Amino acid sequence: MERKERAPLRTGALTLLLTVTALCLAVLAVLALVTARADLVLARRGAAQLTRTAAADNAGQQWLAALDAALLADPAREQGLPGDARREGSTIRADLDCGEAGVLHAAVALEDGGWRVTRWQLERPWQPEERLDVWEGPGE
Repeated sequence: MERKERAPLRTGALTLLLTVTALCLAVLAVLALVTARADLVLARRGAAQLTRTAAADNAGQQWLAALDAALLADPAREQGLPGDARREGSTIRADLDCGEAGVLHAAVALEDGGWRVTRWQLERPWQPEERLDVWEGPGE
């Protein structure tokens, strides 16, 4: 009986392929982790901003409820309006300070038998970014 010699298993190319694949997977895992952390930071910032906006809207709704109660008590009343409300003709305006959320500008037009909101604008303070990492090109 004859014995056949088997050719030796060449693992050089296979080892190189597995090494490159493992390296690529490691790089992709690191990139996925960095992206997930950045998404988490943005989500937390968005949630905080949404909370502040909702608090400002709540303050405005409370002001509207107080205004409605004051107008129901005496529709012609100019004294006793809630907050820093001021009457300008048939319009009642107020600028509600909502802390970090900004200032809520509200205006209500008085109509027969009620009122209608004509302005509801949240104005946030804006500060420009002091430090920007912008590439300015190659140095001279």
